[in-house]
Amino acid sequence: MGRVLTEMVALVERGLRLVIWLLTAAMVAIVVLQVFMRYVLNAALSWPEELTRYFMIWSGLLAAVYAHNEGQHVGIGLILDRMGPRLRRVTQAVSHALIAALCALIAWQGAKSLPSYGEIKSTALRIPMDIIYAAVPVSFLLLALISVKLLIKPLASPRE
Repeated sequence: MGRVLTEMVALVERGLRLVIWLLTAAMVAIVVLQVFMRYVLNAALSWPEELTRYFMIWSGLLAAVYAHNEGQHVGIGLILDRMGPRLRRVTQAVSHALIAALCALIAWQGAKSLPSYGEIKSTALRIPMDIIYAAVPVSFLLLALISVKLLIKPLASPRE
């Protein structure tokens, strides 16, 4: 099971990098377009600010998933570094299990609330808001998946 999960996470990681890159590039292009339209042509558009905000939400949450997989989130390395190998493994396992459980709960609750946003449309683009709010359950489900992978990895590795 650990190998399948690791391969699935690797596929998700490649997809995340691409989506984050595309969202960031789109945000830059949209902002440049808005600046050009507003200050050069004196004809501001109504939708760029809204769309860049939604892209920022999605890219920020997806970047958090990517950072968690890469071990780039804030941690208390000073405490872990002072622990012995066995206690460190147990502490990390408990931490990853708690993170996975909390993220799964948030994803589940977020998914449960999505239908209530389906009727609401965004102001400028008229996008159903459940598409925007779907960033929460999608990203937290991916965070839970990464946490399970990080939980299994040290348990499956040979003892130090």
